[in-house]
Amino acid sequence: MSEPLNAIGALVRPSRIVLAALVALLATATATPAAAAPTGGSGGPLTDRTFQTFTGAGYTAQHHVYAAGIDPSQPVGLLVYADGTGEYGFENPSASYSLGGVNGVVAVAKRHNMVLLVPSSPNRACQCWERGDPTGYADHLAALIDSVHGQYDIDRDRVWLGGYSTGAQLMTRFLFPRHSELLTGGGTIVIGGGGAPAVAADAFPASLKANVHMHWDTGELDTDTNGSAPGGLNSLNGPYGAKVGEAWYADRGFQTSHEHPAGVGHARNGQFGTIIEGVLNRYATPSAGSEPAAGPQPWEHTVTPSRIGVTVSAYVPPNTTRTTLRVSAAPFGSQTGFYTYRTTSNDVVPLSITRSLAPDRSYHYQLETGTDRTVVASGTFRTLP
Repeated sequence: MSEPLNAIGALVRPSRIVLAALVALLATATATPAAAAPTGGSGGPLTDRTFQTFTGAGYTAQHHVYAAGIDPSQPVGLLVYADGTGEYGFENPSASYSLGGVNGVVAVAKRHNMVLLVPSSPNRACQCWERGDPTGYADHLAALIDSVHGQYDIDRDRVWLGGYSTGAQLMTRFLFPRHSELLTGGGTIVIGGGGAPAVAADAFPASLKANVHMHWDTGELDTDTNGSAPGGLNSLNGPYGAKVGEAWYADRGFQTSHEHPAGVGHARNGQFGTIIEGVLNRYATPSAGSEPAAGPQPWEHTVTPSRIGVTVSAYVPPNTTRTTLRVSAAPFGSQTGFYTYRTTSNDVVPLSITRSLAPDRSYHYQLETGTDRTVVASGTFRTLP
């Protein structure tokens, strides 16, 4: 049951979708599932642990577990996030590229009272999930998730499987169709891909289809024509792309939604946590008695340097007419420096300087509003060697 989002993120429910949902509801009205039992796990420390080693299903690989700050008196969810090829986010867990920062995946999971599991692929040659033995890697990850279920009392209705690029393909093409028993509710959040199953899929029960929500976020330029996708992969509308994946699951009765942001290619540096939190806020089952997770504050931002550039992703409050990122090797005076600007507001806005900086050098940056250079945030960073 596909539920596309309109331009402002509201659900669009065409009448044919509503009719299909009503028919499905009437067909299963006598078999309404009971609330899912928690996993009953115990003994897992309420700490953050990185670069842990796990052996299962014939493979050994590392992973991170983030559980500090979890409130075990409330229902505890589980968020699994698999990185893209090369696993830069996994290898650099404090970087704001994906895991670190106020809007990183770690902070998002904690705001939603979810244990965060970040696996690395057993395939260390490419640090990816689709090459080699992807079915075996999916079995390994399923065993790792089972071990987390045994350590923490996870609410199976609050299990979410997320991934980017090859991690997105892992979730919708291998892990979920082969191991749908890992969750009874929650869903999937895949970014930059997420194709149809490449393995024989489980027989999905009606209760799973009713309780799981599947979301795709792939940019409209994330195709093999713009050179942004790895290996020429058309992550949006190719044979293994997001549109084919969503259509496959929607045709089988799953609740789905998607966003295809205009002007966006495969690179989503600094955006992963924001995307995931937006989906959780719309579709995740909240903890009993909990308030909705607080969103970012005005001008909260993350800084993700590259070797010769930088991306600053900032929450720009409503009615801001222009936001400028300015970068300089020297402290700011009257110099112009390198700069870029955007006119988007009421959203987390990435501002990127892609190729003007020198490697392994310190820089000053500031965020400015309007055309009079009113400074709203500032700091320093160092480019990568």
